[in-house]
Amino acid sequence: MNLRASLAVVTFLASVLAFTLAAVSACSRSEPAPAVSNAPVETYASRGKIVALPDPKGALLQIHHEEIPTFKAKDGRVVGMKQMIMPFPLASAAVLGDLKPGDAVEFTFTVDWSRTPPQEITIIKRLADASTLQISEERQ
Repeated sequence: MNLRASLAVVTFLASVLAFTLAAVSACSRSEPAPAVSNAPVETYASRGKIVALPDPKGALLQIHHEEIPTFKAKDGRVVGMKQMIMPFPLASAAVLGDLKPGDAVEFTFTVDWSRTPPQEITIIKRLADASTLQISEERQ
C-alpha cells in the first residue's frame, strides 16, 4: 500500500470515528432538567366570599378574594393581585366546617411555585361582618 492509499484509509477511519462519536453523544444526551423555582414559599392573608365549595371529585374551593397588593410573582417581584374569583386547594389542616357559598371568610394561603397548583389554603374561618369586604359583586 502506498502512502497516498494509507492516508486515504486513515482519513476515512478518522471520519467514521468522528461520526460515530457524534451519533453516540447525540443519542445519549438527556433532556435538561426542568427549571426549579428558587422562590421561597410565601404566605398571604386575605378575605373574600365563598363562591363554590369543593366537590368529592376534587374540584377546588372557589373564593372571590380582595386585592392582594403584596403578592409576588414566581421571579420574586411584587406584582400584586387584583380581586378575583380564584380556585384554591385546601391543605389537610384547613377545615371548612359549616362554611357555605356566600359566606364571607378570612383565610391564609401559601404559594409554593414548585407545586401545581402553587396556591393552597392553610387556614380559613368565617368573617363576622361581610360588609367590610373590598370586592365588587361583578364576577371577575
